[in-house]
Amino acid sequence: MQNRHLRQHGYRLRFGGRRRRGQSLVELALVAPILVVMLLGAAQVGSLAFGLVSIDTAAREGARAGAVSPNCSVESAFATGCGTGTVWYTGAQTSHQCTAADFGVNPICEAVLNSAGTLNASLFKTNPCASAQQACVTITLIPPAGLLSTQVPPQTAHLDASSCNGATATVTGVVSGMPSGQTATVTAITGETQPTDTSGNFSICVKANGGTTSQTLTAQVGSASCGGYSGSVGPFPVSPGATPTENITVTAEAACPTATPTPTPTPATCNNQQATVTGVASPLPSGQLATITATTGETATTDSVGNYTICVKANGGTNSQTLTAQVGSPVCGGSTGSVGPFAVTGGGSNPNENIPVTAEAACPTPTPVTGPGATCAPEVIPNLDTYFVQVTVTYPSPIFVPFIGGIFQSQSGFRVISTTVTDAIEPCTLTQGQ
Repeated sequence: MQNRHLRQHGYRLRFGGRRRRGQSLVELALVAPILVVMLLGAAQVGSLAFGLVSIDTAAREGARAGAVSPNCSVESAFATGCGTGTVWYTGAQTSHQCTAADFGVNPICEAVLNSAGTLNASLFKTNPCASAQQACVTITLIPPAGLLSTQVPPQTAHLDASSCNGATATVTGVVSGMPSGQTATVTAITGETQPTDTSGNFSICVKANGGTTSQTLTAQVGSASCGGYSGSVGPFPVSPGATPTENITVTAEAACPTATPTPTPTPATCNNQQATVTGVASPLPSGQLATITATTGETATTDSVGNYTICVKANGGTNSQTLTAQVGSPVCGGSTGSVGPFAVTGGGSNPNENIPVTAEAACPTPTPVTGPGATCAPEVIPNLDTYFVQVTVTYPSPIFVPFIGGIFQSQSGFRVISTTVTDAIEPCTLTQGQ
């Protein structure tokens, strides 16, 4: 009896354990789909978040590339790279969508593609922007005053930290070896000039941006061909805002060649309407000649010791003449003198009409001009508002969860995610950026 009772009790134990295991399987079967859907939903959200972060990064890199290289970014239909395309930006057309040909050459399109991470590159390069199922990069330029509302009130900016500030370098130094009391003109290879003071000190602002990374300075005293003083220094490196010190030593140039004295011209025998006048103009500066001019306009040139012969008018109402001798400038720094009036007769001669020549007052020495200050003036921008480049990237992120796809998808099978980044273009890059 006891054994029978034990056998029945064991049967109940075995039967009860099977019932509990069956109940667990039923519960698992009911809960598992929910757990799977939740797990796949989390993966779907993670995939969308990853895509959004990826295109946000790509848009930021694209906007940065456009701000650095705005000139290249407004070109499309490239042949071999920047500078060979068609400029799409006009006052009426301010936006452009990257085409397949733009990727790899347009700085913005290329930066977006390179920064898209593991996103499908073919969606950008194959028929981009053709439909919502393709990725799309849109470039928009916002002209000055386009974002003026973000700046209240507008301010004046000194581009002290700008990449093009100090588009000049300040070079200072001393020009030595100059004649006492004279000044030199210092000229940079890019054309900037500045005079020294009488002690040779100079300070000059020279170009130091774009392709100009070195400079050569030339100092010139007097004539640039002969008889003066000249010297140079360089090439030496320059960079925006730099203040190098470069001294220049000048040496005397070869003396200007002395003109070969021309003999006194012997005029043809003066006719009976003229008088022949001869004489000497003295003293002349060594090696120089004088020009003899009559009252009635006839001219002749002396030889190197002052001898001259000239035929002058001596008929009609002209019965007297005055001769003037001039060496060098007729205003200052030369020599001059005259003789007359003296009587003349047609067919007659007037020998020994000698002309005393005296030195004119020296030409005044120009007042030396001091060079500029120690630093070049900063570039001033009248308003902070400038051009802005705006990059919008859209991308179709796939939806792979079948049951909750309706919550996420914007089109059948995918969700279009988008981000926009706006960056300012510095004025210097609009004129010098590539």
